[in-house]
Amino acid sequence: MKRFYRILLLCSLLVPGHLAVAAEQFIKPSLILNHIELIRAQEAGGDELYFDISIYRPNKTTQFVRIPKAPMHWPSAASKQIKNVTLWSEPLKEGESVVLIASLIEQDATPLNPDDVLGSIRVKLTYEQGQLKTQWSIPNREQGPAMANQQGDIQKFELFDAGSKYEVYLSLVK
Repeated sequence: MKRFYRILLLCSLLVPGHLAVAAEQFIKPSLILNHIELIRAQEAGGDELYFDISIYRPNKTTQFVRIPKAPMHWPSAASKQIKNVTLWSEPLKEGESVVLIASLIEQDATPLNPDDVLGSIRVKLTYEQGQLKTQWSIPNREQGPAMANQQGDIQKFELFDAGSKYEVYLSLVK
């Protein structure tokens, strides 16, 4: 009988911790590049494009991801074929948040000519009370709208510098 109570006590100590782990909620949102529309290229022969994704989480080291991976790039002339590319996807726990900065970059070939940032898009994701909350913006925008518009679940952004202009369409899959 004493052995039975020891086993019961041991089980009662293990079960609540196990249930707490099982009850923890996760979601795995994905930031999707729906497509890019070329309005005006920076270079006469077209631009070589890629995205640099900066991932900021509280109390964690910043992560950086390049899409497509170096040395690959997308030629701007083929921008109509760039569709439904996952730029980021990671699990979020209840109460967690993440800030993503997706920068469209024009790649330059020589080391003396640094790559050009054509524009950046910021999205903050917070998972609270079972709901994913999002905030979209264009950081450091001096002229033009912070966000062009929204078409259903797709966000449209105009990214440009002195010589180029692109429309970037992003969505968040929950």
